[in-house]
Amino acid sequence: MTVFTDNSEQVKAALKRKLLIALEEGGALFESGAMRLTRVDTSKLKGSWGHIVDEGAMEVSIGNTEENALWEEYGTGEYALEGDGRKTAWLVPAESLSPKWRAIFPHGMLTRGKKPQRMLYNAYQRHKEAVKKRTQALLARFNA
Repeated sequence: MTVFTDNSEQVKAALKRKLLIALEEGGALFESGAMRLTRVDTSKLKGSWGHIVDEGAMEVSIGNTEENALWEEYGTGEYALEGDGRKTAWLVPAESLSPKWRAIFPHGMLTRGKKPQRMLYNAYQRHKEAVKKRTQALLARFNA
């Protein structure tokens, strides 16, 4: 007589461990890629990248805590990525500028916007195949 042993819970747990490793490694790679592509004025933006793995949803979120990250990623004004930015120039008050730029423009700076830098998008494009291959390698060596 053949006895069936149900190992499904152990298999699911092992699979989840492997996928969490893939999420953590992938998130770290996309985060560091975005960090490397971030232009530096004060280093505040570059140092504010991070990632969080949500074990319940089995997903990773990569982002930046600085509001300026949105402006750098998608652009502003006439350079806005979707073309929905402001169409006229505006004055950026001196107190909103970094010390470097405030020294050059003590009364504020006239701007037409920022061109999008696409740090996170470009990091994703650059590293997505490596993340896929690493995930496949983790799962190929899968054992409970």
